[in-house]
Amino acid sequence: MAMGMDLKSVIKASAWAPAQSIQREELGNLSVGSEADIAILTIRQGKFGLFDYTGRRLESNRKLDVR
Repeated sequence: MAMGMDLKSVIKASAWAPAQSIQREELGNLSVGSEADIAILTIRQGKFGLFDYTGRRLESNRKLDVR
C-alpha cells in the first residue's frame, strides 16, 4: 500500500500470485474445498518507516498488522 497498491491488489500479490507461481492453485484463495490458511489483518494509521524488497526505506501513513 505504501507503493500505491490498493488492499485487494496487495492480497492478490501476496497470496494468489505466489500460489500460482508454485503451481498450487488450491492455495491462496478461499474457494469452497480449498485449504483454509487465513490471517486477520488490521490497517493501522500512523507514521511508519517501511523497507521495500531492495532495502530502500519508504514512509507510509498506513500499515497492515496481523491480528
